[in-house]
Amino acid sequence: PYAGTFVIDVAAKDIIDVYSLNKVLDEFAIELAWPLRDQRFFDELDRRHETVKAATRALDTTRQIETALQLHGLIYEWADNSVLLETWQRLTSRLQMYFALHQRARNEPVPAEDVHETYVALLKGSDMRAAQRHAREHIDLDFEELLAYARGLEKRGSKGA
Repeated sequence: PYAGTFVIDVAAKDIIDVYSLNKVLDEFAIELAWPLRDQRFFDELDRRHETVKAATRALDTTRQIETALQLHGLIYEWADNSVLLETWQRLTSRLQMYFALHQRARNEPVPAEDVHETYVALLKGSDMRAAQRHAREHIDLDFEELLAYARGLEKRGSKGA
């Protein structure tokens, strides 16, 4: 259902709001999770990364989006902050729709298979600030393209009103 098989009104402002909050939350989640990382975290990070890559290779848009969100969700699960985790979980349904829209804007079923390699490597590394910086950059990846696409949809929708 999240692969673009339904119609939804998407406002560029909503996308800006969600993505800007996501950047702040990711940074905070990384900070909280950082000292709690252990071998179990690294193993789960690798496992989730492999599931994303498998969905990507299968060109399964819906599964790729779901598994990518599960990969990104690990830092929230590990942060040991229930309110932060609940907030992330509330954001994921919107992010799921926006990711599907993003793929439609790019006119490709899935992003590149290696899109999370640096993210995973940095989360396993020793430089928390670099991991936070990359998380922000990862969220911003092709963000303007997504916004332009959403604004185009808004214009088409307003012409039909």
